Amino acid sequence: MMSKALLFALLTCSSATALASAPVASRDQGLPRILRLQTEIAERVEHAGGALSPRQRQTIRMEQKRIRGIVEGRGSLDELSQEQRVALINAQERINAAIRGTREAEDARLVCRRGRPTGSQVTRLRCATVGQDNRLREYADRDADGDLLEN
Repeated sequence: MMSKALLFALLTCSSATALASAPVASRDQGLPRILRLQTEIAERVEHAGGALSPRQRQTIRMEQKRIRGIVEGRGSLDELSQEQRVALINAQERINAAIRGTREAEDARLVCRRGRPTGSQVTRLRCATVGQDNRLREYADRDADGDLLEN
């Protein structure tokens, strides 16, 4: 039976964020490497026994399917659009969180979005953890309710 720590170590090494920012010379090998690593992860998940819940397995399979859909048929990471790169990063982060299977892992999961900040015409990439987004949302809700003025 494979431990969660070993699975997580494998996933951390294959992080899409590291591959997306790799130098051009290694980017050419990035997509085949991503597919190879996803195959290895799938094999290890199948042999993980009770270390992963059915929900964790389902999440991992769904995100791996998403990753394969993004990278298959492409020759290098340079062929991916910014939106595809963001989707790749987010899918890998969801796999990492599912493997760890804790609330802390979900809060630490990195989520990237492309969008325009208020008052700007320039599209930017914004990455934050789920926990950071939740805290900002709570702060905005408290501010809208006037609770911040009372503290």
